[in-house]
Order: sequence, then C-alpha cells, then structure tokens
Amino acid sequence: MSSGDPINGLQTSGVSNFNFQPAVGVNVLLTTVNAWGNYSQIYNGADFGILISPALTDSTDKQNVKIIINNTNYLQMRPSADGQFYSGIEM
Repeated sequence: MSSGDPINGLQTSGVSNFNFQPAVGVNVLLTTVNAWGNYSQIYNGADFGILISPALTDSTDKQNVKIIINNTNYLQMRPSADGQFYSGIEM
C-alpha cells in the first residue's frame, strides 16, 4: 500500500476487541468510525482515550473523525454484537 490508498475494515460481530494497528512507519488518517453501541478508543497497549462513547452519540454511534493513528497509538473497538467498521486514508 502507499500514500493516498483507502483503508477500510469491517467486523460483523465479535466477542473480543477489534483493533486496527497500522504497520510500523505507517500513518493512517481515520475519517469514519462506527462502533454500533459500544466504545471506540485510541489505544497504545496500556492506556486509552475514548474516541466514541455510546452515551454521547446517536443510535448509530457513527462518527466522522479526523484523527491520525500509527503503530504506537491505534484504533481499538470494544466488542459489539452488531458489528463495527472504520475507514480512512494511508498517509
């Protein structure tokens, strides 16, 4: 993959965290994150910052975002029976 390529991921349902951790040296600009009723967060393996909280969003929990992730600080979605997805662009 190269700069400007689209990045998409989908998990239809799950019982474990759904992580998107780019390869070392790769940065990705996330543009949309959909958590479907659960938390999405930026995670570094130990600490996290909540990106989407179901208590703060509408019923779909879809957010248009502009946040850069990399191999150190990456996207983690908590388990959801309804599925979840993300979309972005490799920088």
